[in-house]
Formats: sequence, C-alpha cells, structure tokens
Amino acid sequence: MKIRRMTATFGRLDKAELSLEDGLNLLELPNEGGKSTWCAFLLAMFYGIDTSRRAAKGTIPAKTKYKPWNGAAMEGRIELEWQGREITIERRSKGRVPMGEFRAYETASGLPVRELTAENCGLLLLGVEEAVFERSAFLRQAGLAVTQTGALEQRLGALVTTGEETVSYSETERRLRDWRNACRHNQTGELPRLERQLAETEDTLAQIHALQEQSMGLRAEEERQNAELLHLSRLERGLRAAENRKKREAVARAEERSEVLREAADAAREQAAGLPPEEMLRDWQREWAELQAERRAVPVAAAAEPEPPVIPSAFAGKSAEEIRKTAEQAMWNYDAYEKAAQPGKPSFPWPALIAVVLGLLAFLLPVWYPGAVLLAAAVVLLAVHFRSAAAGRREAENAARAAGDILRQYGAESRDELLQAAERAAAVLENYDRARTAARAAEQQRQAQAEAVEQKERAYLTRLRQALPDFGDEPVAALSAALTRLLAAAQAERDATAEERHYAALAETLRPAEEDEAEPVTGNYTLPEVLRQKERTEAALQNTRARLERGQGRISALGNPAALEARREELQGQIDEQKERYEALTLAIEALERANDTLQTRFAPEISRQAAELLGKLTGGRYDKVLLDQSLAVSARETGEVTARELAWLSCGTADQLYLSVRLAICHAILPSDTPLVLDDALVNFDDERLRQALALLAEEAKTRQILLFTCQNREKTALFSAEK
Repeated sequence: MKIRRMTATFGRLDKAELSLEDGLNLLELPNEGGKSTWCAFLLAMFYGIDTSRRAAKGTIPAKTKYKPWNGAAMEGRIELEWQGREITIERRSKGRVPMGEFRAYETASGLPVRELTAENCGLLLLGVEEAVFERSAFLRQAGLAVTQTGALEQRLGALVTTGEETVSYSETERRLRDWRNACRHNQTGELPRLERQLAETEDTLAQIHALQEQSMGLRAEEERQNAELLHLSRLERGLRAAENRKKREAVARAEERSEVLREAADAAREQAAGLPPEEMLRDWQREWAELQAERRAVPVAAAAEPEPPVIPSAFAGKSAEEIRKTAEQAMWNYDAYEKAAQPGKPSFPWPALIAVVLGLLAFLLPVWYPGAVLLAAAVVLLAVHFRSAAAGRREAENAARAAGDILRQYGAESRDELLQAAERAAAVLENYDRARTAARAAEQQRQAQAEAVEQKERAYLTRLRQALPDFGDEPVAALSAALTRLLAAAQAERDATAEERHYAALAETLRPAEEDEAEPVTGNYTLPEVLRQKERTEAALQNTRARLERGQGRISALGNPAALEARREELQGQIDEQKERYEALTLAIEALERANDTLQTRFAPEISRQAAELLGKLTGGRYDKVLLDQSLAVSARETGEVTARELAWLSCGTADQLYLSVRLAICHAILPSDTPLVLDDALVNFDDERLRQALALLAEEAKTRQILLFTCQNREKTALFSAEK
C-alpha cells in the first residue's frame, strides 16, 4: 500500500496538500509546521477519531486538539495505491461527530470500494489494528517506547503458534482473573456476597426467635392489663351512677333558675321597648358632650377695646399719615429758619473804605469847600454801612427764634428728636388702630360662634324629645336613664340565655335513669382518679398490642422461618460450589502463567535477535545483544560485556536507537511488507554517524515499503545527500 497525496483541513492545516513518492520520503518542516498534525491526520483517516475520549490531566483528545483553526469542519482526503488499484478515501465531519462520515471509491471511476468501511479501513489497508500500528510502524520522538496491548500481544503470539491471532495471554489471564475476582476479590465477588447473604439469613433467623420469645411475654402482659381494665370499668360505672344522681338534682335547680331569669328578662325587655339602640344613645351622649365643649369654648364676654394713646398735643386729632406729613412740613420750615439764622459770609467793607479815602482826600485838598463835601460824603457812607450791618443781625436773630419756636411746639430739643417724636406718635396710633380693629372682629366672631352653638343645641334637643317621650329638661339624665334600662334588659337577656345554656348542658350530661342502678362502689375512690388510671391502663394496653403487632409484622417481614432455614442450606451449598470454582480458577491462572513463560521463550528470542542485528548496524557494532521481556521492556548489552544494561542506564540517543531497532524488528515480524512506516522527529537525538547509519537502514527498508520521515532539521537531507555521493 502506497500513499500518493493527502489533503487535510485538520488542526492548523487549512486545505493543505502533501504529495508522496515511493520509498523514503524526507519531509522537512519547521517547528509548528504541522509534522505532528500530519501524523495525527493519517491515524484519523485510517482509523477514525475516538469521540468517547475525554480530556485528562496532561492529555487532550484528538477531537478537541485538532479542531480546525479556521473554524471549518474537520475533513480530509487520501489518494493511495492498494492491491494494484488507485483508491481515494475521504472523511468529513457529520453533525457533531468529527470525521464521522466515511467514503472510499476508485479514484478514476468514482465507483465505491465496498469492502472498505469506516470501521475496517485501517485494518484492511495497513494490515493491523490501530493499537498495533501505533506501537510498531508509527514512531514519534516522544513515543518510541514499545508498550503492550492485547492486540499487539496476539500478533506476537501468532509468531510461535498456529497463526491464531484472536488469543492473547494477557486477555486470557485478565479474563481468568476477572472470573476469579468475580468469585472473591477482597470484600467483593460472589463468595463474599453469598457469605454476607448467609450471615444475613442466620441473623434474620436469630431475630425471629428473639421476637417470638418477646411476643410470649407481651401476650401475658396483655391479659393482665385486660383484667385490670375490666375492674376499672366496673368502678367507673358505679361512680358515674352516683354522680348522675347528683346531676339530676343540679339540673332541676338550674331549670328553676332559668325560668326565673327568663321572666326577669321579659320584664326588662318591656321596659326598654321603644328605646333607640345603645349605639345611637351613646352617639347622642358624645354629641351632647361635644356641644357643651363648643359652648365652653365660646368666650363669656367681649374683649375690651384699647384706651386711646397719649401723644403730643401738636399731633392731637391727627392720623398717623397726617402726623408724618405735619412733621415733614415742620422740618422743612425748621431747615429754612435754621439756614436763615446762620451768619452769612462777611462782605468786604467797601463803604467804610471809600469813606476813609474820602476823608483823607478832604484833609489833603487845599480848598475847604470840596474837602467839606468829601468829608460829608464819607460820613454818610459810614452811616449807611453800620445801619445795613445792624439790620442783618436782627434778621438772623428772628430766624433763630422762629426755629426754636418750632422745636418747642413739638416738645423737641433738636431736629432729630422732632423726627423721632413724630414717628413714635404715628406708630402708637397705628398699633391702637390695629388693636381696636382686632377687638371688634373678635367680638363679631364670638357672637357668631355663640349663635351657632345655640342653633345646634336647639336642633339636638328637638331630636332628643322626639326619640324619648319622657324626656325632661336635662339631656344627660334622660340619656343615662334610657341607657340604664337598655343595658339592664340586655344583661337580663344574657343572664337568662346563659342559665338556659347551663341547664341544657347539664341535661345533656345526664345518663339514662337505668344506669343509676349500677353496683355501688366500696372504698375511697374518685371518678377523676379512676378515669386517669383507666386512661393509663388503656394506653399501656394499646402500647402492648402495638408492640405485639410490630413484633408480628417484623416476623412476617423477616420471612417464614422454614423458608429461611431452606435458604440457609441453599446458600451454604452455593458457597461450597464457589470455593471450588475459586480454587479451580487459581490453578488455571498458575498453569496459564507457566504456559506464557514457555511461549515467551519461543517468540522473544526471534524479536530480540532481529533487534540486536539492527541495533548493531545503528551503533557500528557497539551493542550485540537485545533482551525483551514479557511486558516488552527492553535492555541492551555492549559487545564484550557480561551483563545487559537496562534502559535507564543508556543515553537518550542510545535509548531511541534501541527502541527503533525493536520497532523495526516487530514490523518485520508482524506487519505486512507494504505497510508504510511513519517517523515524526524520531531521529532527533541521533549523532551524525548514527544518523547516517539509521538513514541507510531506513533506505534499505524503503525498498519494500513506503516511509514517511518528518523532521524539523536539515541533517537528514545532508546525510542522505552525502550517502548518495
């Protein structure tokens, strides 16, 4: 079988294509270039994807890990050559099942290849199961180690037997151990189950015997309690008969009191006939009380008007506004007189100066006549000057006296005091006017309130006289008398009704007269004491019967003793049979182990021999011996050494070479000759020399089968190129 071309939408691969040739295909891709993804894609195309796997610690299932990064559905196609036919296989996702739809057809014609199905595709094309392919021809750097599975073991076992590939030692040994474990495994298995059932059966029988003994004691207790209950019942009948006779006397007295109270109730009801209901009378009482409260709230007399205020005589008879205007006029006059009384700025005495000049000229003139004239003129000017000065002083004095008269008229000492006196007089008058207005309004309100109360009282009294014909002049007394009659009638009715009920209740407790003839009681007994004792005895008897019923129920629930005895015998026989089976299976397992040891000695040497030859070629003859145990654990011995080294003592590169040798030996032994080999960075730990040897070995292997060698380095290409030269 040869792969020609692969197309994948798988993980990071987006419709990526990979073309392959016969023989060794060296596929060099960088880290994160899709090498491991292509390898996983191959497995998914041949064997499908296990959708039942779940994520575990450190691992991610393929259905999750390789979801296409582009969000598309997972799908792929492989074109291959198989048995001389060109075939194409396709897988695509179906619903939520990745790679769930499979198709195989002839590449040229498109005719379906019916023998290939989604389930058997890998087995028919590669010749082995997926577990065998992964552990032989599918080599990863992190998965070179060979691990054992049932399928691989069956293939290896077929090498040394008749070719039967359906029998595996581990599966047979596991099946035998499962059968033996089904018999007994610690505290589980058929034997422990039967032993537990036997113990439960014996315990049930013991419980039944104990319950039967307990029931016998309870029945004796039941008989004793029945006898005691019979005695207490006779005492109860005697005491009740005596009590019933006393009750008859009490009933007669109650009947007599009931008749008397009924007559009194009828008389009281007649006296209260025609009266309004109690609620209405109490409403009228509350209404009268509210009316009296309203009357008390009305003032008895009107509030006195305030006395007229005392103000300066200059403001008498004036209103506040007139006082303010009068004060303003007086202030204007005062300011005018005050201004006139102020001495003016002295003027330059021109007349006196001229008179002096004229006098000087008169004395200086040589002629007397002009001098006399000038002197006379000077005298006249002086007289006029002094007269004018005297007139100004008189006017100022008169103005000052007029301003003082204004202040004295209003009883003020200054202009500001005049203003304050006027404002005080105006404020007093305003307050007086407001108080007088309020007093008159209060009187009007009092009169209106008193009139309203009187109207309500007249209406109330009219309504009361209509409802109460014998109403007097006092509403409180009339309402109290009516309520008294009404309440007395109601109380008398209640008393009569209560006594009638008391009488009826006593009459109901009476027993028939024939029960009065019960056997008299001798001894110091009381009915309550006898009833309490009877109640306790009945409770104890009920408890005893309940315990008996529970015991019988438990016995019935536990089962029939005879059937349980038979079941015990049956279980004992089954236990003996299972013990024999357990011993037989133990002998079979021991015989199988001995047979497997013999089988291992037959097929392990052939695998070990081929692996040793391959390891010798890879290591240049340094190792000449490979040992393979039952679990496929390997060890190697150096040439010339006495003992083999376990894997832990080898370097990483040597360990990978040892596993590669074992893998190739297994492929030679169990795989078809044309099954491809897939290597994913499997040679990364090889040094240059051993890498060349490995590539030479793979090139030889590629003569019969196709090999896909994925690598992230160019060492392989360089080594192949140098080998071809």
